[in-house]
Amino acid sequence: MRTASYLPSLVGRTEAFFLRVGLVAIVLWSVWTPSKYDSVPEPVGLASWHVPVAWIGREGMHPWFLAGTMLAGLVYVLSLWRPGWLTLLSLLGLTVAHVGYWTLANSQRNTFHGSQMTSLVLVAQLVAFGIMEVRTRRGIPPDPRWPGLDSVLLYFSQCAIAGVYVVCALTKVFKSKGRWLVDSHYFAKSVQKVWRQLYFDNPSSGDYAGISPWASWMLEHPMLSRLLFAPGFFLELFAFVLIWNRAWAAGWGIALILLHFGISVIMQLEFPEFQMIVLVFCVNVPYWLLRLRKRAV
Repeated sequence: MRTASYLPSLVGRTEAFFLRVGLVAIVLWSVWTPSKYDSVPEPVGLASWHVPVAWIGREGMHPWFLAGTMLAGLVYVLSLWRPGWLTLLSLLGLTVAHVGYWTLANSQRNTFHGSQMTSLVLVAQLVAFGIMEVRTRRGIPPDPRWPGLDSVLLYFSQCAIAGVYVVCALTKVFKSKGRWLVDSHYFAKSVQKVWRQLYFDNPSSGDYAGISPWASWMLEHPMLSRLLFAPGFFLELFAFVLIWNRAWAAGWGIALILLHFGISVIMQLEFPEFQMIVLVFCVNVPYWLLRLRKRAV
């Protein structure tokens, strides 16, 4: 059934299963490696509110932390068949695990932005669950804007993803006073900075010694540099169209994944968690496979 623009798509149980499994897999992948830190020298986020997170990185704690996260993920998937407080507790467990793990990592005087989208999706799903639970308890029937729990979970997840990219684009505009595209060839400085950081991480290899070829090219071809960066900027700025409908979500999602591949080639900066989140909730391959199967029957 076709859904009106900018409204939640109807999500069946099979699709919901793959969406939940996908989110759990991303969270587990994100926290799989034991944390290198066991203190919070510069508390941020939850740590700045005196929420203890240092224990996550202490010796011997990671297996228990990972086991608890796995249990929360398993319950979250299985609660698809018994929605209610189990869904809330398991989703809360996944959120606390992911946010706590990266709060500890970001409390080391060096902020990493590659995990924030997953945390925001988890928080958005908690909000979606809360709204749907209130509606259920009040006996409010489903309607096109609130058709069902997993439909709203998907919709809120897509809104969170779109919000991250739009805010990123607007930040570029405000920080550069509207000159981001015009001055985008100066991005060569950032490219060279990353190049030098990679060199100093392993100077003996000599792989990143000297000047980055991309940095040189940008400075030598400013107009082409602007044309190169313009599509990515507008992909971020207009990312809200991915909540228009499933087709727009898939198409825009694929474009965003390719954007990150381009960034990894030029800057050696990789955001695999962003790409996985977009793949699960925007491209949503299982849905399209299920749709093709129904058409073939």
